[in-house]
Amino acid sequence: MHIIMVKKRLSDGRDCDKCARAEELLRAQGVWDCIHEIVWALEGDPQSPGIVIANRHNIDAAPFFIVQDGAGRQELHTSVLKFIKELVALQ
Repeated sequence: MHIIMVKKRLSDGRDCDKCARAEELLRAQGVWDCIHEIVWALEGDPQSPGIVIANRHNIDAAPFFIVQDGAGRQELHTSVLKFIKELVALQ
């Protein structure tokens, strides 16, 4: 399993507030190390990898998570709290 977190970076270089809170929650629940890759959606750059991925999956808000299994299937998660519950249950 490979987990990608797509986070938004604002034009001033900061993480968006929602993304920062999501990271804090992941760390507080002890599942931050389950995230294998961070892909950035850069404010003002429609070609940034995170925005391209979001557009491909019709997602309009960060953060979101993509869980890839060994067979090439992907699951998308847009709710941070539900995603954390699933990760905690797997541990």
